Amino acid sequence: MNLFDTLAKKTAVAITKPYVTVEGVSYSFAAILQRAVSTAVRLRGSGIAEDDRVAILAPNCVEYVIVLFALWRIGATPVLLNTRAHEREIVSLLERCECRLIVTSDVESMGFDVPCDKVHLGKLAGNAPAETGSEAPPPAADSAGEALIIMTSGSSGDAKGVRLTAENLYYNALGANDTLGLSSDDCWLLSLPFFHVGGIGIMLRTLLAGARMVIPASNQPPDILATIRKDGVTYVSVVPTMLKQLLAADTSSLLKSLRVIMLSGAPPDPALLRKCLELELPVVRSYGLSEAASQVTLGTTSLFAGNPDSSGKVHRHCELSISGEGEIRIRGKTLFAGYVGGEERGSIADWYATGDLGSVDPDGDLFVLGRKDEMIISGGENIYPYEIERALSELNSKLEVKVVGVPNEKWGQRPIAFVIGDDSVDVSALRSALSDRLARFKLPDQIIPLKEWPLTSTGKIDTGALRRLYPLR
Repeated sequence: MNLFDTLAKKTAVAITKPYVTVEGVSYSFAAILQRAVSTAVRLRGSGIAEDDRVAILAPNCVEYVIVLFALWRIGATPVLLNTRAHEREIVSLLERCECRLIVTSDVESMGFDVPCDKVHLGKLAGNAPAETGSEAPPPAADSAGEALIIMTSGSSGDAKGVRLTAENLYYNALGANDTLGLSSDDCWLLSLPFFHVGGIGIMLRTLLAGARMVIPASNQPPDILATIRKDGVTYVSVVPTMLKQLLAADTSSLLKSLRVIMLSGAPPDPALLRKCLELELPVVRSYGLSEAASQVTLGTTSLFAGNPDSSGKVHRHCELSISGEGEIRIRGKTLFAGYVGGEERGSIADWYATGDLGSVDPDGDLFVLGRKDEMIISGGENIYPYEIERALSELNSKLEVKVVGVPNEKWGQRPIAFVIGDDSVDVSALRSALSDRLARFKLPDQIIPLKEWPLTSTGKIDTGALRRLYPLR
């Protein structure tokens, strides 16, 4: 399957409709395709061929979409880099992925050597027609078995390159649309970066549904709310921290006008869920990962209202099971081909262990309990960090909380809680109040206030760094 060709055929009916809106200007899919073909000619002229890997380092913009489609047109693989990555990480990823070219929005500021050629995004995907005499390359086959490489990491360690195929991306978008009911009348706000699998998911879901995608000026709450008001947004994707910020800034109850607020990422704290329920917001919880091309399970608004702890049911192009050790396993058409530098995944009938712990109730609803590698075994008892984090959040809804296990000579491991809050946080009172909610063996040995979280290169809380902080206290 060639993703360019497949999507072009699927969207033929709506090809002249507005597809991407940015800064009040809308671009139809026909216009995107036309510029993508010209960009593909330029890429061919610079020596980029089928199966080559090309990195993109840029913020969300219409040119980003054009370059993605141009690379898919010629059968090359986009490698999407985090705009917050350090220059050493960028160089390392370019080398590991063996990239032939890096496309960046700011060549001038890239004042360090990279192991490949580089080109300006705007110049490559600009409006200028292709060179005279140049012929548009025909859509290539998906011969390399990959259509995209996206960087991911767990809560610690270096970013890994996840190799996703055209089928992975296509069937994930179909499965999500089946559940969500996305239609050609809808508009999805692009609140997640393209280097995140959720951002790519938004792009593909809107394409397949003939819907519109709008890119806000920034992901700050005022700009998001202004875009919702101005552009008729009906769908928004958020993580818990972003939703908290939007609720604090939403003085006009704009969020209630949306059809769907997709809530993903880290498990939300109980206070946030209660607030959403009180306001009757159309929140849909989900569970997903880069290795599954985005969503694995999705809820519905009515399900959320009835069972806010559920992450919904698995969509029809993916399967899910729970191992004897409580680990979530998945398989199916959306499961990735393998990691860069690693072995091929093999048959789609093989289960992939996600590293997440969970349970499925008799109705098929998934309940995520946390990461397997973060589970704390203390004196032979299993302690789920999320249970402690949830209890602390119930005691103080303004807290951000992360619980990790640290080595303990007597018990093997013990939980330590790190919190971010205002200066009035009384950690002694918090720990005392926890004793009314948790068994004694689950009480954290210490609650340590922080000013900010240590983060991995992909923006997740670095639990390894938190464990290293503990001996210093």
